[in-house]
Amino acid sequence: MFKKLSCLVVFVLVFVMVAGCDSPTSGNMEAVRAEAFGSSDTYAEYCRKMDDGGASAYTLSKEIWEIGKAELDAVRAQATAEAATPNVWYKVSGSKGALEASLTIQTPDGTSQQDVRLPWQQNYTFKPSSFIYLSAQNKRASGCIKVEIFARGKLLKEVESCGAYVIATASDTFR
Repeated sequence: MFKKLSCLVVFVLVFVMVAGCDSPTSGNMEAVRAEAFGSSDTYAEYCRKMDDGGASAYTLSKEIWEIGKAELDAVRAQATAEAATPNVWYKVSGSKGALEASLTIQTPDGTSQQDVRLPWQQNYTFKPSSFIYLSAQNKRASGCIKVEIFARGKLLKEVESCGAYVIATASDTFR
């Protein structure tokens, strides 16, 4: 993050310094330029190099802009990839005869209901502060059913119910 911010700062400083070479208000920026270039003599030499009708200044500014844009695009791509990575896992298992369940789950798109064979699991990508919910009803006259919710790889909630047609429900807020 610091690298990306520093690139933007360099771009702004170079733009201000290039624009200020022949500017009547350039005296106000002398301290900033001296600090950036090490001395006012170095800055004067830089201005002489830039005295080619602005072509070098334009090229330098464009190069810095392209570097900054490429870094920004990389940050956006990484954020998009992270946002697309599943961060919540629902898991339902059965024992002692519980082989099927009726599920009600909260997905990023809303509530969903389905009948499944056990064991069952599914992952989703939720935004922070989203409500997460998993409920499973045993479809058999005996057995135990367990629901588990994992957030970012860690067990968040676990509930088990045993008996005929019992329901196990777990919910929380994704953080």
